[in-house]
Amino acid sequence: MSLRSFLMAATLFTPAVAGAQTATTVPAPASPPATVIVTQPSTTAPVVVTQPAPVVVTQPAPVVVAQPALASPAPYNPPPVGSVIQTSAGTYTVTANNGYDVVLQKDAKAGGGFTTLHGLVMEEPENTSSYSRSEVEGLWPIQVGKHASTDMITQQGGRNLRWDVVRTETITVPAGTFPTYVVEKRERSSDDSYLATERWWYAPQLGFPVKYEQELVRGIDRRAPWELVSIRYPGAPVAAVPVVPGYQPVGVPLRVDTVENRAQFCRERGTTVLLTNGQRAAVDCDTYVRTEAASYQAWLSTR
Repeated sequence: MSLRSFLMAATLFTPAVAGAQTATTVPAPASPPATVIVTQPSTTAPVVVTQPAPVVVTQPAPVVVAQPALASPAPYNPPPVGSVIQTSAGTYTVTANNGYDVVLQKDAKAGGGFTTLHGLVMEEPENTSSYSRSEVEGLWPIQVGKHASTDMITQQGGRNLRWDVVRTETITVPAGTFPTYVVEKRERSSDDSYLATERWWYAPQLGFPVKYEQELVRGIDRRAPWELVSIRYPGAPVAAVPVVPGYQPVGVPLRVDTVENRAQFCRERGTTVLLTNGQRAAVDCDTYVRTEAASYQAWLSTR
């Protein structure tokens, strides 16, 4: 018998020891299952909504046109010779200036011919009248509260004229915005058949009214209102209203001084000039335009 067989037989036939306990292999308790943590997506995270920045509309600053201080009292200072004054009633060119007498050449719209403005009195050549010129001149230097009056003898009879400077007013007309003295003129005939009040908005910076109107109470001498459209001084650019300090030009633009416009002016008027010896002579167009500068400027302003 081999040793291995012997040992196996001995093991099978060994008697059990009394009271001996049989060893039982108890399996180890199972570990509790691991806790599974399921991470849910956060539903409480704050949602940030970005609003567009508020739109701020910036308005442009208002344009303030500085007006000159109204001279008080203001001396009489009419437009110089060569000035072209365009009104809604017609165009006037200053052809002479002697103290308080300003001679104006009128275009066809204004009736043609010449008129003399003495202060604020219009003297038509065909209507002879007499009055105290010094009393009319007493309205200057002009200021609020000043007044003047005179008796006038006309072809229609006697009349009493009175001017009162009632207030200052900044007024806008087609030529621009002007500070003015408002002068009211009351005119009454000696037989009381005529009664009217006229208002003149006189701009001392221009030496000329910028607006005129009449209230006719009695009589037939009705006069149409008018406003200043533009004024251009000699030597100023033809294409623009002259810059009078402080006013805002908004008037009707004038045609530009061009070779074509000069040629057209010469074709319409011809190029014959009156010499100092009384004879007439034909000249070239440029010479004619320089000689007739005032008429040329008036022609441009009315095209």
